[in-house]
This record gives sequence, structure tokens and C-alpha cells, in this order.
Amino acid sequence: MKTDYKYLNDRLSNLTESIKDRNNSHLVSFVFTVEETDFYDILSIVNEMKENIFYFSKPADSYSLISSGSALSLSNPDNPGFNLPGKNYFSWKEKFITNINYFDLSLFPLINVAVKFDPDRKSEEWKDFDPVNINIPEFTLLLQKGKAYCLYNFIFNKETDLNSVFNRLVKTLNEIYPANNQPVNSSRAVIKELLCSDQEDLNNWIGLTGKALTMLSENDAEKIVLSRYVTFSLDNYPDWDRIFTTLNSRFNDCYNFLIKKNDSCFFGASPEMFLKINNGKLEAESLAGSAPRGTEILDDNFFSNALMSSNKEQKEHQLVTDFIKNNLSGFTANITLEKEKRLRKLENIQHLVSKIKGDLKNGNDIFNIINALFPTPAVCGVPKEIAFNFIRESESHDRGFYSGLTGWMDFNGNCEISVAIRSALIKDKLVIAYAGAGMVKDSNPEEEFIETKLKLDPVLSLFKPEA
Repeated sequence: MKTDYKYLNDRLSNLTESIKDRNNSHLVSFVFTVEETDFYDILSIVNEMKENIFYFSKPADSYSLISSGSALSLSNPDNPGFNLPGKNYFSWKEKFITNINYFDLSLFPLINVAVKFDPDRKSEEWKDFDPVNINIPEFTLLLQKGKAYCLYNFIFNKETDLNSVFNRLVKTLNEIYPANNQPVNSSRAVIKELLCSDQEDLNNWIGLTGKALTMLSENDAEKIVLSRYVTFSLDNYPDWDRIFTTLNSRFNDCYNFLIKKNDSCFFGASPEMFLKINNGKLEAESLAGSAPRGTEILDDNFFSNALMSSNKEQKEHQLVTDFIKNNLSGFTANITLEKEKRLRKLENIQHLVSKIKGDLKNGNDIFNIINALFPTPAVCGVPKEIAFNFIRESESHDRGFYSGLTGWMDFNGNCEISVAIRSALIKDKLVIAYAGAGMVKDSNPEEEFIETKLKLDPVLSLFKPEA
């Protein structure tokens, strides 16, 4: 990479010289442009080097980011709720210095967000990840509308050696942009062995859904979202370049993500927005109700019409929509719900989608909103507490980040956060892929099982042997 390091050093010095109070620590975010590069090659290189990686992409909106390391964690693994991150967030916001205003950036993904569905649940397969990860990375590469930017974050006070900080930045850039940049080569990983039969999975599903249907029939709950998983081994290590080239092409309108720590990688392609705030404008989505896609136009239209006219799917969708709208009403003014539901058509499945929008009231912060919404009935149920406790007591597996949250936020109250569905955990060459389905009184367990198979396909198809 051609970089004027003297210019960068001068700009960094000028930024830190603006800090008058050096007795207290400040968070500095130094932003600068870099030359365009193949983002997937960078992802592979960073993944080979670093143990703490965060990748988040929305191809339809022309932005992607890759982060590594940690300059500052706003969360506490011993207190997985959102109150402590909120306190730390506002404390460091007051001690934040950046040169971002010199750049024409419509988003500033300073803070990485990753939250488990049930932060209190602990399991061996998810032990590498903290329950709530609100992290300011040391280094972020941001690609937005064809331009590339670096965000370098560090803590600065009177003890800080700025030369050491700059040398570390140069070292990171040289690692990511080596002089003779050769992509990391690896052969395509394919499924070596499924570790559970389809019939065995179905039997387990029938038992789990039977308990839920009993509760629903007794009017203790209106909706319960259950999940299952498929485990398989690979013949090789995953090639992230190949995986995200595929996901970003096939699922252009989804949030495509990777979270890596130690030997564990969680990744997916989620069609579901959880929360987006941009300059005081709030947006959320109700995504519930599903149907397959047809191979021909007439078949596809048949499934679309059946989805739009299904009382069961409409009821499931309405429960989610009402929950989101009601829980956002206290935080927003002029809250609106789209009159007509949309169909979100993915490659192999389509969903009912409603958008809820509003203007954020002054004095409301992002953590209170997340607490009020999470988890939504799209991945949990109604009433939330009853459904959540049923899931905790009845599902034998730990969902981890599956149906949790992943995304970013900044210090101006802006964010874009997705619900982490259509996803899988990879440890070494072992893959655990997750999917779920919403149960209401008239749900058919076998039909819901088929729906989960559709939802598993985006992950499984990445590793199926080529014909």
C-alpha cells in the first residue's frame, strides 16, 4: 500500500495536541483514507493474523467493515446486562476525540455490537465469546460506496508514547497490506459427515414442539419461537474469502457477518433488521411469517399469495409487529407503521416484513431501546418473559449468538443492528448451524420442521459438494 506515513504521523500529532486535559484518559479515533483493495482478500489476511475479528456487511447499502483487536470494551462479562455498557458508553463519550468531521462519511461504525440470545446461559461450545460484547476495536477498515477508510482507536493520556502508538498503526497496516499481497489460498471446505440423522432431528423437534403446543393451547402464551441445530464436520478449514463472496452475492440485501475469537467463528447472512437509528430517525422491522420460493414464476406467485392470505402466518406476523410498535412508542414521536406488508424474497425463502419508523425523543438512549425490544417475538415469543423462560427450560442447546444481536453503533446515538439468524458456529472443522420457527396454536410441527430446513440452507449450501 502506498502510504505517506509522515503525513499520517503529522495528522495524528495534530489530533492529540488538541487534548488539553492529559491527566485523564481519552479515547482517540484517528480516521484516514487508504487505497481501494479487494475486501475479501483483506478478510482472509486479517483472519489468519488476528484472534479477535468482527466483520459486518450490507452489500445492498454499499458498505462493509472489518475490525480487529480491542482498544476499549464497554461491557463487563461479569455483568451481562445493558446498564453497565450504557454507563461506560456515556462516560467515554465525554472523553472522545476524533477527526471524523474531515471526511464525508454517512456512517461511523466506531463500536462493534454482539449479544447472545440468553446472556446468562453458559456452555462449552460458546465459551470463547462473552455474553455481551460492546467493543471499540483497535483497528477498523471501512469500505463505503467504493471508498476505503481506516479507523485507528487508542487510549491517550500523559503517559502515552505517541511514537509507540504510531508504530503499532504502521505495523498493522503493513500486516494487512503486505508488499506482495498474495491472497490466502485454501480449497473449498465441504461436508464430511452429518452428526445427526434427519429422522432423529425430526423426532427431537416433535417432542419439543409438543410441549410448546400444550402451553399455547392452555393460553399461557400466544407465540413461542423454538430453534434446532444441525451439526456436521468439514473436510477442510473454511475459506472466508469464498464464503463471503458467495453470501454477499446470493444475499445482497442481508446483513452478512463474522465474529471470531480464539478458535470460534460465528457467521451468517441475516435478513432481519433489529434497530437502525440515523440522526434521530429510528427504524425497526417486523420479520415473521415464511414460505418457500417457487422455481417458476407461477409457483413463486402461488407461495407468495398463500403467505399473504394465511391466517396463521398473518397472526404470527402481527404479534411481532404489535410488540415492536408498542415497545417503541415510549421512545419515539410520530411513530408510523407501513400500511401494507412487504414480501422479502430471498433466494430460497420469502418473509412477511413490516417497517416501523419514528423520530427519537430527546433523552432516550440506545441501550434502553435495546432492552425494551430484545429479544423480539420474531425469535422469542409473546409474552416475552413466558416464552423466554420456556425456551431456557426446554431447549437442550445453547443458542449463543444465534437469534442474538450483531451490528454497530457510534457516540452520536446512531446504530445499525441485525438479529443474528441464518447463522452457524464453527470451531475448528466442526459446524453447528441453527434455525428456528414460530409456534402458535394452529402450528403444524412437521410443516415448521420443513421451514427450519429452508432456513438452514443458506449455511449448509456453502459446504455441499459441487455436483
